This record gives sequence, C-alpha cells and structure tokens, in this order.
Amino acid sequence: MNRVPARGFQTAATRAVNWIGNVSVSDVVQMNNDTEWENALASAASKVEAQNPKVVDAKIQGALAHTSAKDKEEKEKIVTVGFYSAGGTRLLSSHVRRDGSYKSWESRAGKR
Repeated sequence: MNRVPARGFQTAATRAVNWIGNVSVSDVVQMNNDTEWENALASAASKVEAQNPKVVDAKIQGALAHTSAKDKEEKEKIVTVGFYSAGGTRLLSSHVRRDGSYKSWESRAGKR
C-alpha cells in the first residue's frame, strides 16, 4: 500500500495573488470613484501571476490613479503595483491602466 499522501491537482487558475500593504483594491475604487479599477487590478494581477509563477503577493503603491512620472510614454492614468515572491522579494513593478492592461519592469531580483 502506498503511504504517500495524495495531493490535489492545482493549476495557476486556482491560485490568487495576495494583496498586501496598506492600500487595498477597495481604496483604489473609492479614491477614484470608479469600480472598473477592481476588475483592472484583478485582471492585471492574474496575468502577471500566470507569466511569473514566483509571484505570490501584490502591493498597491498608492490608491489615486495618476500620470506616471517615470514613463513619459504613458498617457493614461495608472496605479503602480509591486509584485513579490513568497520570501518578500520584489520581482517586478507594473503600471496598471483602468482597462486592465499594464506595463511591467523587472527588478534586479526578478531578472534572476
């Protein structure tokens, strides 16, 4: 008889990123008076997590959508989200737009 416990089948679709930090998705919705931000953030986080399996946590870096000071090509208002590993290492940062599209930059740790 096999005594190794059976492990349930898991896919990336069953995982969900953990939102950490002081700013919640609800805060973004409230500050911008727009429920579309909830879908945009969830969609972007899901896509980032699917592309990088090391991502487990996401941290919103400010509730108010704003124009990017770092990306002069970005014309829409964005919310910046940092994505982290289980050990708390920032792997990448993304500018998330209201429509759920995003642009990401890997950190030095994320390039390894």
